[in-house]
Amino acid sequence: MNVVKEINRINSREANLAINFEASWHYKYKDSAYIFVGGIPYDLTEGDVICVFSQFGEIVDCNLIRDKETGKSKGFAFIAYEDQRSTVLAVDNFNGAKLLDRTLRVDHVAKYRAPKEEDEKKENKKKSKADAEGKWMHNSETGNSEERRDNEKQERNSDRETGKEKDKNKDREVEKDRDRERERDKNHERERTREEEKRRRDQDKTHDERDRERQKDKERDRDRDRNRFKERERDTEPRRKRSRSR
Repeated sequence: MNVVKEINRINSREANLAINFEASWHYKYKDSAYIFVGGIPYDLTEGDVICVFSQFGEIVDCNLIRDKETGKSKGFAFIAYEDQRSTVLAVDNFNGAKLLDRTLRVDHVAKYRAPKEEDEKKENKKKSKADAEGKWMHNSETGNSEERRDNEKQERNSDRETGKEKDKNKDREVEKDRDRERERDKNHERERTREEEKRRRDQDKTHDERDRERQKDKERDRDRDRNRFKERERDTEPRRKRSRSR
């Protein structure tokens, strides 16, 4: 829910500040046409999901994740649009929306890997492991201990390589999350700077208006003093004339 609120807050601020696409946080995902959708009601099918999300563009792929044993939906999916710009519309409009009393979470996907590729990798790993075990059994039967040790060493190296690859993938994901946080912090800093500049301009404008009002007050006071002086001059003029005549 925090992710949903954070995305909505950033979208709202960018809309208020009229930020263009290249400065928006969406620009980071300009090369990916996939989005992640969480919070899907469990009884919806792929066709239902496509009907809902096709409002903002043509969908070319919909992978609703299901439990392999029961076949039931897990409540999240990956969707690909024909036009990448449709992903921006989907994230802006569907994130935080209610669907059958469930709150949707919609976000970009930087790099999407199809499930078939993952299954193929697992299958190849199982085959290679099975082949290695078969060789090991054959070598144990023939009593070739040296070859058996080589196979065990290869298995250990393979396991190490697999562990290193997993660690690298984790490091990449962590780095991506850090980059995303940095980008969001930069956008927030830009927004704060713009708001501060706006406040300063408003303050300067207020000061200028006050100065103009003060100047007008001073001019009115001068005019009042001149008028009073003229009135006094008019009052004293007859007296002067009478005193001269005497």
